[in-house]
Amino acid sequence: MAAAEKFVWVKFGDMNNEEHAKGQSFNVHCHVNIFLDAVRMTAKRTVEDYARTRDAQLKRFVVELSYEKEQIEAKITRQEREATEEETAAIALLDEKLAIRQKQLEELVEGITKYKGLSGNALTALKIDLLNEGGSKVNMSDEANATKYAYEVLDAKKTYSVVKLDPEGEEQQVELSFSVSADPVDPDPVDPPAA
Repeated sequence: MAAAEKFVWVKFGDMNNEEHAKGQSFNVHCHVNIFLDAVRMTAKRTVEDYARTRDAQLKRFVVELSYEKEQIEAKITRQEREATEEETAAIALLDEKLAIRQKQLEELVEGITKYKGLSGNALTALKIDLLNEGGSKVNMSDEANATKYAYEVLDAKKTYSVVKLDPEGEEQQVELSFSVSADPVDPDPVDPPAA
């Protein structure tokens, strides 16, 4: 295997995020244990950074949408009248967007909980393995592969997915990918109704 061919792509994280969906490149010219440690640490850090940023972004959207809705409702209350058709449509659209953002927050939390137990040193952290494109486990974490180089076990330039192995029974595995719903698309931004 030539030096230029000693890498693979590994996918983890939010599959609706373009960077996560294409995967991360890893050098396979190292021992299997070193390779798996690098994948574990990179996946954990990358997803933590993404989750922190995305969580803050989604929470900011929720606050902004709630504020817009409160402004419309306050205007109606202040003027002691029924809501106009435009105001009712604006509130309904804001409620719809709020529901989408809340769902995205729930999906994000559910996705990042899969990464619990991956931190720590190699002895205390949960084991991981890879799935090939067909969904079959590669069995890199087997003792038989511990002294091998990663390129002896993996096919160069292929794409793999990361799975976390259950310490009780390594047959149980959790794929370390998830999907957060796409952002809502504004058909036409709703202008606040005129006073």
